[in-house]
Amino acid sequence: MDTTPKCCIIVYGCAKNQVDAEEMAERLREAGYYLTPDATSADVVVVHTCGFIEAAREESLGEIEAALELKRGGSCRYVVVAGCLVQRWPELLARDMPGVDAWVGVGDPAEI
Repeated sequence: MDTTPKCCIIVYGCAKNQVDAEEMAERLREAGYYLTPDATSADVVVVHTCGFIEAAREESLGEIEAALELKRGGSCRYVVVAGCLVQRWPELLARDMPGVDAWVGVGDPAEI
């Protein structure tokens, strides 16, 4: 039985978010995670958010809720939220989204 932890990174927003997500992915690989595109099979779901583009912001919030639903259902163990939304509204997100296990701000992708 393969016990390698699996992680899914979901990215919204600008090209900078994609670059940051690639750095996070490399750090996670180095830490022994297998990256999967399927959030339903992941042990950890990382939602890399956008806080500036309206459509991406709404999609980011919806994806965080979907990841938390997977966690509540037992499909994943941890939900991590990263990116601009974390930077812009940390207290609001923490209040409205209990169950998120970690918050990673802009410029901190290595903290994953």
